[in-house]
Amino acid sequence: MDSTEKRVMDIITKFLETPQSLNPGMTLEELDIASINIMEIIISSEEEFGITFNDEDLMSLTTIQSVIDYVNKKLA
Repeated sequence: MDSTEKRVMDIITKFLETPQSLNPGMTLEELDIASINIMEIIISSEEEFGITFNDEDLMSLTTIQSVIDYVNKKLA
């Protein structure tokens, strides 16, 4: 697991109602994360990585891996 992946998973873990093991293929929907918490994940990720998520890209962030890939793209 690379640094970005671990940091994204750590952020997501903070907002889970029920602690569970995560893998990058999991969807945010199956994690049963409330929409307000999804926004908190985005804000926390922006702060953690010093990036900005574009509003029009948010709908494409459906899996943990898509969030990791998006962060990596923004950091490149």
